[in-house]
Amino acid sequence: MRPLVFHHTTRGALHRYAHVPGSDVVVEESNWAVLCGDWPDDDRTPYMRHAVNNNNTEEVAVYLGLIWRLTQGRARHAIPCYYRDDATRILGEGCLFVAWEYEVDAEDVDSNSRDRGFIPARSAVPIRPEPTAFEWEHRAQAGLFRVDTYDDLVGVTRATLGDASAEISVFATAGGLRDDLVDALRAPRAPDLEDLLSEGDLFADLTIGVDIGNYDSLIIYSRDDITEQLAQLAQEYETAIDAYEARVPTVTTVESMLGELDRLARAQ
Repeated sequence: MRPLVFHHTTRGALHRYAHVPGSDVVVEESNWAVLCGDWPDDDRTPYMRHAVNNNNTEEVAVYLGLIWRLTQGRARHAIPCYYRDDATRILGEGCLFVAWEYEVDAEDVDSNSRDRGFIPARSAVPIRPEPTAFEWEHRAQAGLFRVDTYDDLVGVTRATLGDASAEISVFATAGGLRDDLVDALRAPRAPDLEDLLSEGDLFADLTIGVDIGNYDSLIIYSRDDITEQLAQLAQEYETAIDAYEARVPTVTTVESMLGELDRLARAQ
C-alpha cells in the first residue's frame, strides 16, 4: 500500500484537494492472477462492477468508492469527458447537453499545471460508419448525466476508458441540481468553479492514465473545508488497502475477487 495523500491548497474562496500519485498508485500488490485470467462473458466481472481491469487495476475501485462516499447526501451529476454517447448507451439514460467540460492533462504530473479548468466541450463522433445527423449536430456538446447509484458512477467511468486517458467530472450539489449551474455550463463564456459551487457542494475530477505516460489524479474542490473528513476517509481506505493486499494470495477466482473489490470500494 502506498499513502493516499491529498495536498490541500486554496483557490480564491475554494478549498482544493489533489491526489496525484504519478506511477505510485495506492494499491501496490495487485491480484494479477485473477486480473489476467479468464473472465466470464457476463456482467459479473471486476470491470463491469468497478471499472477495474488488468491495465487500470484495483486503485480505480478506491477512487470511485471514495468519490461515492465523500459525496453522499448530495445530488450527483457527472460529465464523462468526450464520450457522451458511450455513457448514454451504458447507462440507458439521456443527459443534459452542456457547452463546457473540465480538463485535466493526464500527461502532466504536476498537480497544479495539469488542472486546466473548463474548456469547450467535444463529443466523439464515429468515422465508420459516418456519424448520424444527431451525432454531428451535437459534436460540440458534452453530456451532464444523473448519477443515482454507484453503478451509474462506474458506468460513466467505463464510458471513457477506451482512450489514452479517461476523465469524469462529478458535481455533487447539496440542494439538488440547480438551474444556475446548468445555465453556467451552457453559457457562451467559460464557467468558474468558484461561481458554480455553493456551501455544501463538491466538485470531483477523476482522471485515469490508461496508456504509458498518462497518470491518475483525483482533484476535489469545495467551498467548505473538508480537510478532516477527507483525511478520515483516506485513512479508512489505506487500512482497507492493507487488508486487501494481505488477502491477495488467497483470492483465486473472479467471484471471490468481486467480493474483495466490493469491500475495497466501501473501505471495509
